[in-house]
Amino acid sequence: MKHITLEKNFKTNKTTDNLLKEVVELIKKEKNTSEKDLSTILDIEYCYSYYIEWIDVYNQTFSEVDKNWIPNVKYDFEQYKKIFFECYNELRETKTFTKDMLIRIQEIIEPNKKWIRKVPVWVFKWWKCIFRPVDFQVVEEELEYLIKYFNEILQSNNLEKQIYSLFWSHSWFESIHPFEDWNWRTWRFLFVLFFYVITWKLIFVSKDIVENWKLAYYRALNTCDYKEAKYNDMNEYFLRLYRYHFKPNDEDEKYFEHQIFMERHWDNLLLSGLFWI
Repeated sequence: MKHITLEKNFKTNKTTDNLLKEVVELIKKEKNTSEKDLSTILDIEYCYSYYIEWIDVYNQTFSEVDKNWIPNVKYDFEQYKKIFFECYNELRETKTFTKDMLIRIQEIIEPNKKWIRKVPVWVFKWWKCIFRPVDFQVVEEELEYLIKYFNEILQSNNLEKQIYSLFWSHSWFESIHPFEDWNWRTWRFLFVLFFYVITWKLIFVSKDIVENWKLAYYRALNTCDYKEAKYNDMNEYFLRLYRYHFKPNDEDEKYFEHQIFMERHWDNLLLSGLFWI
């Protein structure tokens, strides 16, 4: 695959261009996130990524059953935050993300499975295959290109390009699927890390908003073409998600509802075809 660069492949259309300008202005108005607040947000992020209902593991009292697993959760929280701050300090100093850093992160996300994928995989949503990532034989090469792209994002001085390209790179990461499992969790960690390095802010979109419009995300992911650097569907999804987080509005609700309707419509058509076979 050709090396995609920040300058050559920064592509917007009229809709995403307007959304991008608005979202960047909204981000700029947010106050910087202190390390104390960041620590709390990372706890919540960890819970969301691992499907754990939010609990205050530091202050609450627990039953005897709970006590068996709470110490492990506490340990995982601390390891999750430890690697975050380690990577954050390195990136602040060097502005360079490395493959070694990615492997260290993956070791925390999924212990004992830190190796790069060596087998073919398919990504499913329930019974339907959403997409098939790149062949495992080119994962290393693709990942090398993506890491170069991450560094272009980190080293840029243009906030609009940084934010847009960070959203854009999500589809590329998913298309590579560098690890056999938990790529989504690894990506969320990377996104939070890069976003904080770029903006000094950490904006946590509520779980309810994300879950309500998850089908719209699947539709956006299914329409991405990483080989042609066309990610406007995914970028529009993220931009609207963040705009709605800052200021809920009817336009974004209608957009997501339409995307969900279309996703369900094609699912129903496929199921109908399977029924009559």
